[in-house]
Amino acid sequence: MDCSTSTQVWGYDDLAEFQAIQCDLSTQLGCTPALAFCPSCGIFLLDTGSTEAQRDAHIQSCRDTEEPDGLEVLSEAEDSDDASEDAATLCHTLPSSAQAPVMGDVVAAVSESLADTASQQAQQQPAGSAEDASLRAWLATNGLGEFQGAFSRAGIGADMLALLGDAELRQMGIAKLGPRRRILGTIQASVPPQAPSNGGGGAGKITSFFTGKAAGGAQRQPAAKAPPPARAKDWQRVDGTSFLVDCFGKQAQMLKCRSWFLTHFHSDHYKGLRGSFKAGHIYCTQITADLAHSRLKVPQERFKIVELRKAVLVEGVTVTYFDANHCPGAAMILFEVPGHRPVLHTGDFRYHVGMQQEEALQRVRGRATLVLDTTYCSPQYLFPPQLQVLQFVLEAVRAEAFNPATLFLFGSYTIGKERLFLEVARILKRKVYVSAAKRKVMEALNLPQEYKALLTTDDKAALLHAVPLWRVSLKHMARVLKHYRGRYNTIVGFQPTGWSMQKDRGRAAARGRRRQKGTLIVYQVPYSEHSSFSEMQQFVRFMQPQRLIPSVGNDGGIKAAQMIATLQA
Repeated sequence: MDCSTSTQVWGYDDLAEFQAIQCDLSTQLGCTPALAFCPSCGIFLLDTGSTEAQRDAHIQSCRDTEEPDGLEVLSEAEDSDDASEDAATLCHTLPSSAQAPVMGDVVAAVSESLADTASQQAQQQPAGSAEDASLRAWLATNGLGEFQGAFSRAGIGADMLALLGDAELRQMGIAKLGPRRRILGTIQASVPPQAPSNGGGGAGKITSFFTGKAAGGAQRQPAAKAPPPARAKDWQRVDGTSFLVDCFGKQAQMLKCRSWFLTHFHSDHYKGLRGSFKAGHIYCTQITADLAHSRLKVPQERFKIVELRKAVLVEGVTVTYFDANHCPGAAMILFEVPGHRPVLHTGDFRYHVGMQQEEALQRVRGRATLVLDTTYCSPQYLFPPQLQVLQFVLEAVRAEAFNPATLFLFGSYTIGKERLFLEVARILKRKVYVSAAKRKVMEALNLPQEYKALLTTDDKAALLHAVPLWRVSLKHMARVLKHYRGRYNTIVGFQPTGWSMQKDRGRAAARGRRRQKGTLIVYQVPYSEHSSFSEMQQFVRFMQPQRLIPSVGNDGGIKAAQMIATLQA
């Protein structure tokens, strides 16, 4: 393998060390033993113990209890499906890649049969299933019954509502802007039955499919962002200025503000921004400006581009942008206002210890107001480092690719989660398919040539496909399998989303879980672009703010006070 390091495009992580590790691993697909996961609970076995004896003990313990250890993503019927058991046996007993060519015909024949079974079972859902009923009830209750057909055809369940954005609704065939806004507004304002709590009616917020249990056994959901307010809230204002951050509604544009700040291009942050915006200048990174111009038609002259770590003077205020380690173009913003306390606005961010090396942040420690992304502000949310999750995904791809007729799907947002599929494609030296719309978004990211060369809009030219996150579901994968009949007979999907392991398990956060139904395989990987609870605490301890303002789930009262107390404990 070419072990030269690539251009640094992923914020604070030093990919040189990670890439050096890859030099010791084969780039050939199918080289990892398939039995890397517990056949009962689906957890990555290396996360259960450092010795083979410990891992064997975990497997035996799961078999003895005869119930999944942890996450319930598929129904009991799906977990006990005969086709699933047959496929699991096949997966765990096939020889390594050295023998794969000899077994190719057998694998293809058996997989084709299982593909038919999986496709039929995944698509033939009872019309009156609880999931469908809860979605119909939610649509009817909110006056959206006319869109039942579009949701049904797209295979959207109640648990997927929080993942939908404007682009996804367009793909579902809802062409008119008014209805799309109405649906997104309703999603923002309500929590549908059995759906994750989420404040993002667009591409921004990740909510956990898989929540742990809080004290007393009740499940707790991530904090939900409130709908954009009629006037600017504490976390959108900068004391001593007329500045507004991530606040573009009609009411906000009536305020006496001429300098606006956009942390990143996620819809819950740019909501209200239109091509007709004429209220002043918007300060943001180049990537965010390019996306807002191409997607929202905001004129280029309305943007003032700010480079990372280069202070600029805006109306007498020193403003510095830092990488937020979130989606491409996302930034934290430090405002140093003469005669007032400095304000650090994190936007959406994933804490990294490298942030402590930022000189400007060191300078304001102990005396600043900190506006903090509190998306996962609960001790139950524990995520492993992103590079560990990336390593896990690489090993999972290798483990599943013994069958050359396997298609891999990687869930992503309109912008967000690109790192996973790009690094997998680069390290394995494979092309990755993206839609024409996604390709246009990727072009705005100013990626190095080595990454650009990996992208293709020809779906038949790549076995790695980047797709909307909500499409990585059994129902959709069954349809994809039918579409590619004769080319692929197995589909492996990756759902990169934030979730936590229960602390009482006595081990660190697992890097992922595996679920299978016939030849449809789904990996849930805790790849979060928001800070875990412990990471929030670390950042608060580093900054030692004079004032702490939660930007998510902030009711301005008891709830906000409790969050602040918990973070500063």
